[in-house]
Amino acid sequence: MRCSWWRKIYSQAGTVYSVSARLGKTQDGPLLKGSLLLALQEIIKGRGWKQVEAAAQLGLDQAEVSKLLASRMAGLFIERLVHFLSLLGQDVEVTVRKAPRGRQRGRVLTRHARKMSRVAG
Repeated sequence: MRCSWWRKIYSQAGTVYSVSARLGKTQDGPLLKGSLLLALQEIIKGRGWKQVEAAAQLGLDQAEVSKLLASRMAGLFIERLVHFLSLLGQDVEVTVRKAPRGRQRGRVLTRHARKMSRVAG
């Protein structure tokens, strides 16, 4: 039996993401993988690409892109999603740091920044 819940993640653009994450376990892989997949989907849709066009950019066939857009994550690895995002000109950053005092376990946070600006200085 699968015990899961839906967590909402908000991007800076106000897009609400629903990602399945398991409760009571330290497995945050589904949350991270789901967030990367949703970022990829948003980029493909935002560029107005048809599945065939996205497939050409990612080096996939149309059926595989269809699975990506339908959020079918079975057999899909985080590394592959990172590769796809980099092919589309995206930087993917993962930061690992010690949890603050008072919290024994760490947490996984995801954020998809649509536009990143640098401050001139």
